Amino acid sequence: MKGKSAILFFALFGAALAALVFMQRSRTLSVERHSSVVGKEVIPQPNTAPMQVPAHYEEAPSLSSLGPTLPPEQFTGKARDAYQVAREIPQTLAQLPCYCHCDRGMGHKSLH
Repeated sequence: MKGKSAILFFALFGAALAALVFMQRSRTLSVERHSSVVGKEVIPQPNTAPMQVPAHYEEAPSLSSLGPTLPPEQFTGKARDAYQVAREIPQTLAQLPCYCHCDRGMGHKSLH
């Protein structure tokens, strides 16, 4: 019985060791793909994937084409201030993309 336990222990230990070596090797390869090594210093490289800018207006739309913003009075603190500013500069907000990507799932056209 002790022999079987020892074999099982070493098999599990070997599997755990192999998993650790595999994870370390994967991490090393990932760093190598996204960085260059100068001497012993690792320098991260910029992400080369194209960044997709969410929907927004290139030029300010007319005020009449924009819907109303929520009333600032419904909020308190910084949120109230933000909605007050939104009410004051709706055309500027329309020219800003919203990076929560609500244009994809909700059909929004800008940060406004």
